[in-house]
Amino acid sequence: MANIKQQKKRILVAKRQRLENLRYRSQIKTYFRRLSESVNGGDAEKVTSEHTTLVRLIDKAAARNALHANTAVQSEERGVEQLEFDEVDDSMKRMYAEECAKNGVKVDMD
Repeated sequence: MANIKQQKKRILVAKRQRLENLRYRSQIKTYFRRLSESVNGGDAEKVTSEHTTLVRLIDKAAARNALHANTAVQSEERGVEQLEFDEVDDSMKRMYAEECAKNGVKVDMD
């Protein structure tokens, strides 16, 4: 344990930051799970909302340095890979792409 007052404060700040970073990582895992459940369920609106929320959360975590920028990009790509499923017909994929376009998220579904 530190004896200097400023170092004691710094230990508390680091602990608080560690917990905040842990919350971000945990939320990202939760939204990945929700996204995969939505994809398996086949509900395009729910898939769109879960993916949008996931991307926003990943971007926010990267902006706050809870995730490294490269890790954030890899996570977003992993989320897009979950969307590229064969069981869903083209109309559902088209509807998902339109919904993403309305929300400002670019997704290539080719």
